[in-house]
Amino acid sequence: MVLRVHRTFSVDSDLRFVVTERPRVGAVRVLSRPGEDGELVYLASSRADAECWLQSHGYPDAVLDEVTADALAAVVMEGRTAA
Repeated sequence: MVLRVHRTFSVDSDLRFVVTERPRVGAVRVLSRPGEDGELVYLASSRADAECWLQSHGYPDAVLDEVTADALAAVVMEGRTAA
């Protein structure tokens, strides 16, 4: 399940978020638009699933980003894995 937040919270907030599961290799992230401001709007099981989902959801500038083994390894090596 993906959480989409529609509010802004102060960095001083007591709220805590935890990554409970990482996407598997081969999954495809559907981002709302290119660049750093793109939001994750759907996590598809495959590219075909992502393309099918996009046909019925209005994201004309969407970017498909496939999860690779290299990308997952980089997250762990950079020390960004969730506790």
